[in-house]
Amino acid sequence: MNDESNAHITNYTKKRYIGFVIIAVVVFLVPFLRINGNHLFLLSFDKKELHLLFTAFSTQELYLMPFCLIFFFLFIFFITTLGGRIWCGWACPQTMFRTIFRDLIQTKILGIHKSIANKQTQTQQGFKYVLSIVIFAIIALIAASNLLWFFVPPEDFFAYIKNPSEHKLLIGIVLCFATFLIFDIVLLKEKFCVLFWFFFFWYHLWCG
Repeated sequence: MNDESNAHITNYTKKRYIGFVIIAVVVFLVPFLRINGNHLFLLSFDKKELHLLFTAFSTQELYLMPFCLIFFFLFIFFITTLGGRIWCGWACPQTMFRTIFRDLIQTKILGIHKSIANKQTQTQQGFKYVLSIVIFAIIALIAASNLLWFFVPPEDFFAYIKNPSEHKLLIGIVLCFATFLIFDIVLLKEKFCVLFWFFFFWYHLWCG
């Protein structure tokens, strides 16, 4: 019975990892998908355009954008409430980055934890722990850049970073988001979700 339970957990974990890889690949590739110069999705404040399904819209047609953003966040809240375990376990970026940092980098690559099943027990600190943060910092910079590609097209982004002194705001946003991601995943860990929903409900209670 114990072996069957362990096999079920292992199979479930593998499916989650495959799901994470698929989501990561899709999110990474979407900014590069273009037809006739139009992106699958791009909200460019620089060019004042919205690209949706390879169709470009000017800013004069974005009067519905605030309502779309409100609907987007309400949809996330609804999905989280309706299927919280599905969202949190299979699609939440927080879960995916924690899995990358803890399960892949710390456990599988560096062997800091004894096993994935016992993630809280650290057998080694010091150099390996610092190295795990350095490795994740590189991933955080890539993730931050990936997020910016939905607002600054990759072809412009790579041209801009060749002249960092002329695009300090762009570089600053990438570094700030990467720093926040490192702080969240390395230090806050699962507490981030508790703090997020606490401030979310507090804000709507007092300001709603």
